[in-house]
Amino acid sequence: MRRLIILTAGALLWGGSFTASFCQTQPADMAFSRNEDVPDFFYDAVTSASGDSTKTMLTVYTKISYDELQFIRDSTGYKAKYELSVTLFNPRGEQAVGRVLLREVHVGTFAATNSRKDNSTADVSFTVPPGSYDLLVSLMDFDSKKTGQKKTKMKVAPYGGTALSLSDIFFIDQIKADSTGKNSYLPSVTGNYADKQDSMYFQFEIYHFDPKEEVRITWAVQDLGGKTIRNHAMARMFQPHENTVVITLYKGDLRGGRYRLSLLVQNGKSEAKKLREISVHWAGMPVYAMNLDQAVEQLKYIAKGGDIKKMRKAPGAEKQKLFDEFWKSQDPTPGTDENELMDEYYRRVDFANANFAAFQDGWSTDRGMVYIILGPPEEIDRHPFESDTKPYEIWYYYRLNRSFYFQDSTGFGDYRMLNPSSFWEVVQQIH
Repeated sequence: MRRLIILTAGALLWGGSFTASFCQTQPADMAFSRNEDVPDFFYDAVTSASGDSTKTMLTVYTKISYDELQFIRDSTGYKAKYELSVTLFNPRGEQAVGRVLLREVHVGTFAATNSRKDNSTADVSFTVPPGSYDLLVSLMDFDSKKTGQKKTKMKVAPYGGTALSLSDIFFIDQIKADSTGKNSYLPSVTGNYADKQDSMYFQFEIYHFDPKEEVRITWAVQDLGGKTIRNHAMARMFQPHENTVVITLYKGDLRGGRYRLSLLVQNGKSEAKKLREISVHWAGMPVYAMNLDQAVEQLKYIAKGGDIKKMRKAPGAEKQKLFDEFWKSQDPTPGTDENELMDEYYRRVDFANANFAAFQDGWSTDRGMVYIILGPPEEIDRHPFESDTKPYEIWYYYRLNRSFYFQDSTGFGDYRMLNPSSFWEVVQQIH
């Protein structure tokens, strides 16, 4: 995960009614800002079979908007360069494979350099033995030297057996044919329906099937609870050396939010399954915030209680208008496509939901609140399995000269802050 740092400039204020599990007092206004020194980008990692039965092909796709890059004027317009580094580490922390790419982006107008809708994409592929790895993706703007990093644990599946199996699902935004009729694919990377996008494609490969038997393919869109919203099926015969399938996925009436794409392939008595998460992005909403009602509730760390209550009661169109007006009033760069504060806020909410959920959504937990307001700590000291104490964590914010203690008293991952007064002192200081 990339490093984010709170800035102390009073760029964004919040207040109003607020209650937390450990504090009944109302906090003072506080400042919140995004770290401009960290370029934001997206990536997706997809595994498939390679020509070597003992190894798997791992392809990492990246996408970064033009607005995140530093453009320099040249004789033909404007040019930006960035360095992409992709590295896999084995469980011992040793580098397994790595590769560095240098990419250039050329645009004709200054306005294009600030675009949030135009992106530069890149991909890096490796063949590696199946197993568990840490994947580190780093992107450095060549001229500004600003660097963003994202790290995740992943399992690389084997494809060298004889049983029916499927590659990972690969999402595609557009399919274009060249003059020879050969298709090229623009990767989605985010698996996200953008504004006004009616359809998206997904691709996968089938391995070890009997070409004499019909291949039956069923795919369903489900909510995250597993309830099927729509279901589709097809059946066809495949040629012996044909194994790639591309399917159109229509957005239709799907509302903003997260969904699960469930894929089932059957061949004779064999079957194989794959799951991928997809999301629907509403117009006017940051990419990390999918549902307007949830996005309004998640404003509680940054908006006044009265403003939230007003949005909550407003009908759909009016609610969206009030939401847009609130963030427009806080936009540090009015007149541009990006609202940096809104994007960063919901980016932190999204991270909190993914990492701190317990009996409630991650954004509303004590750790989630601290992360959203202060950003990530410089260091976390975790003690999850000590026999003589309950699980606890210490978050160190060296730039603030503070540390915060969280304890899981129930054993179910519900970490509560033990020194809230220290946190509220910091809130006062950064204001």
